[in-house]
Amino acid sequence: MNKSQKSRRNFLWKSALVLPSLHFGLLSFTSFSDTNLELVAANRIQRIELLTAADKMDLQKDFYVNRLHLPLIIESGNSFEVLAGNTIIKFILTSTHSPFYHFAFNIPENKIQKAIDWSTERFQLIKNGKGEKVIHFKNWDAHAIYFFDPAGNILEFIAHHTLSNSAKNDFKPEDILNICEIGLVSNNVLALASEIELKTGLTDYKSGFQKSSDFRAIGDPNGMLILSRENRNWLMTDKPAVENMVSVNLLGEREGSINLQNTTCNINMKRQ
Repeated sequence: MNKSQKSRRNFLWKSALVLPSLHFGLLSFTSFSDTNLELVAANRIQRIELLTAADKMDLQKDFYVNRLHLPLIIESGNSFEVLAGNTIIKFILTSTHSPFYHFAFNIPENKIQKAIDWSTERFQLIKNGKGEKVIHFKNWDAHAIYFFDPAGNILEFIAHHTLSNSAKNDFKPEDILNICEIGLVSNNVLALASEIELKTGLTDYKSGFQKSSDFRAIGDPNGMLILSRENRNWLMTDKPAVENMVSVNLLGEREGSINLQNTTCNINMKRQ
């Protein structure tokens, strides 16, 4: 890592560390600082908080810190936080079940093959039934690869060619730019989509898909809420979607904390 990269990452660390915490039961939200807003004007998803089975916490920390090489920001007895580009991910211990989620990382739009090369040296990529590692989303003008973390979360590197974020050289941890998708699961996707649109002001992404009771994508390539019907298999896997508690900090047109009624998700919004 060169000097400018170190300076950037140190600056991001400091920005993340100054965010004050607000506690809501088991999960805590982190509010936004002016410094953070300046950093991530194009980054909609500022922070996600996920539950993790107790017996997976150490494996999770090792994977994110030593495999993905994301900076460890904070660690306590029952949680830890890492910095994924401009997004904070907090993993919180639960002893009641083994939750899993789907979320995606934006990478430079010209580095999908280099991301494959980098990833295969560190973990196994998921293949579809045809043996393919790369999914081409024609309607989104994007390519993506998928993999699991030790807790069974379904992770994705996605290169959105509509974003002007191309970069030179081989793939490196700094090319993990932000969290651009977080999956929300519900037994009523249409009601959840309407609720999110009403309460957040976000709208459907120009996905080319008809409005479906199984799947919706709300937001844009800088940050999307991916809505899945419960028990629908996540793409590239045979894992049925399961509703689990998640909290999300978003930039948007509204402000305030939102408790969604059609899924177990809390959204903390800050006006962009």
